[in-house]
This record gives sequence, C-alpha cells and structure tokens, in this order.
Amino acid sequence: MSAVADLALLRALVREDAQAVRLALSSPAADVRRFLRFAHRDRLAGFAYRALGRFAASVELSPELLATAKATALSERLRTDHLLTELRRLGQVIEDSGVRALFLKGPLFVRRFYGDPYARSAADLDLFVRAPDLPAVETLLRRAGYVPQFHVLLSRRLSCYFVHHLEYRCNLIPLDVHWVFQRHFSFAIDYDRVWDTTTCVELDGRRYEVVAAEYELVLQVLGVMTDLQVGKLKLRSLIDVHRVVLALGDTVDWNEFLARCARERILRPTVYVLALVLDMLDCWRDLPTLAAAVTRVLEYLPAPPVDARLALESRPFSLRQKLLALRMYESPLAASVCWWLLSLPFRVAMFGITHPTPGPRKLPA
Repeated sequence: MSAVADLALLRALVREDAQAVRLALSSPAADVRRFLRFAHRDRLAGFAYRALGRFAASVELSPELLATAKATALSERLRTDHLLTELRRLGQVIEDSGVRALFLKGPLFVRRFYGDPYARSAADLDLFVRAPDLPAVETLLRRAGYVPQFHVLLSRRLSCYFVHHLEYRCNLIPLDVHWVFQRHFSFAIDYDRVWDTTTCVELDGRRYEVVAAEYELVLQVLGVMTDLQVGKLKLRSLIDVHRVVLALGDTVDWNEFLARCARERILRPTVYVLALVLDMLDCWRDLPTLAAAVTRVLEYLPAPPVDARLALESRPFSLRQKLLALRMYESPLAASVCWWLLSLPFRVAMFGITHPTPGPRKLPA
C-alpha cells in the first residue's frame, strides 16, 4: 500500500497536476517522509523536493526532514556544479581541436528537457563521436588529463565490436566516449541520419552540439533496456523518457517515428519501453497521440515481457529479469542469449562486473 501511495504522489509531481498532488498528499496512506526516502533511493530526491516546493507542499515536512531534503538537494547541486565546470573545459578542448563531437545526456540533457541543469542530478559526461575519429579523440582526451578506465581483451578492434563506449576519468568526473548508442547484433540505427539531424543546446554562453530530440528518445529507451538487463533500472530513467516525449509533443508524427524504429530494428524495445513509461506514470490519457500509436503496434507484437511491477523490483544479477529483458529485442531469445554470452567476456574485461551505482547517504527514518 505504501509503494502505491508513493508512486501516486510521484506520478502527480511528474505530470505537474496540482489537484492530483493534493489528493495524493491527503490519502491516509500518504507519508511525505517515506516518499522522500522512496525518491532518494531512485535518485529523485532533488527533483521531488523542487516539485513539492512548487506545489507549496513542503509545509508537510517537519523542520528536520526539510533540512535533510534541502541538504540532499544542495549536495546534488554541488555535484552538478562540478560537472558543469568540467563540461565547459571539455567543450573548449573539443572546440579547439576541430574534431566534431556530440554531447549526450548529463547536465545538458537536464537543461534541455527539464529547463534547468539543476532540476535533477547527473552522474557523468558523455561524448558521441564517429568511429573513424575515435583514435584522434582518445589522444585529445589523454592530453587533456583524462585517464582510461577500461581494459582490452584479445584485441581492441574485437572488444569495441561488443561494447558501445569507452570510460575515462578526470577531476573525479567519469566520461564515456560513444561511437554507437548501444551494441546489439539486431540494431540497424541510421547513424548518418543521427549526424545529419543534430541541433545545439546553449548553456552558460556556450553552444554544444547534441542529437535531435527523436534520437535522444532512442538513446534513453536503449538506456532503459540496458538498465533492465543489469538490474539497476531507476524511476528517474522512465521520467527522463517522459520528459523527452513531452518535449517532442505533437511536433513529431509518432506513427512515422515508430515506422523508422521498425526500419532501424529497434521497434520492439522502443514500444515496450514507451508502454512501460505510460503505465508507470499513468499518462496514457495525457499523451493520446503517442498512446494511440503505441497501442496500434502492441496489437501485433507479443505481450510486453516487462511490466511496471518488475520494473519497480529491478534487481541486479536476476537471471529471470535478464531473460525477460532479452525478449524485448527484435531477435529470437536464443540468439539474444548467445550474443550476451559471447559479448560478456569482453564487457567484463573492459569494465568489470556491473554493480548498481552506490547511492547517496540515506535520509533519516
């Protein structure tokens, strides 16, 4: 019952529905202290605190809990300040080099889709480059003080066939360098179109080249897929998908978007993740055009293998969950399992065993 009440309040805050927020807070099962712990666990403490404040609901917090929530928001802000400082430096390094690179996710994503880089926390920085430019970019990063955090099994070329990014670190900031969004033998993403449809985001007087919003949605969808497989899916990732969908609104023909996903062989994961987001955030009626397009596709696909309950109970090292997530690809389950087993030694050699990212300190009970 408590999880239902917490999710109801989160849904109302995400949808910015003042009446629903009041109803959720007036429920006998509502507990703001418990809700903040729930949000904190899914790395949404700062977002929840800001959202509650917008609806003047912070009066429900005790002075002690309010102070703790403020401290959490402040710690996230300090982390974002650190990321923004490094982002500016990295942007200058890239600009001076003349190499073309796109900036993915991170504080630029938050600025673009939440309106303020401090609206929710970010963990790292991400660059996207063309595969032929990767050696030049790596040399550039090493000269700028970035230290590789990966290892190669057998050969670099073979290892890069099974992974989608290389990890670096500088000034305590992780940096992932991508040349594809994700790795799977079934994907046929049109990366020429990705590069042809880029746009720019301005932040602190500097312009950064980023992927088009439609491909940002693809990137977020594939990120949810990966998190489901490794058992570290957070509600924040689903809210990120929702934010991109809101930004796209009716500017995109959702039927054409899904048709392109079919051509790029990412239709199943895209539709399944979008349906999961619509279910989890209870926004089928809020997004009727998207909902209608998703419903039409779901009519001729197998039932979604992952539902809201399983997403909420995401656990690392769950074989059942991994198998269910592997069913979301546009390939037979046996083929996806073989691909996963074949790529596993290279991914483990590169990055070690994937563990859930350590969370921030706990809120008091």
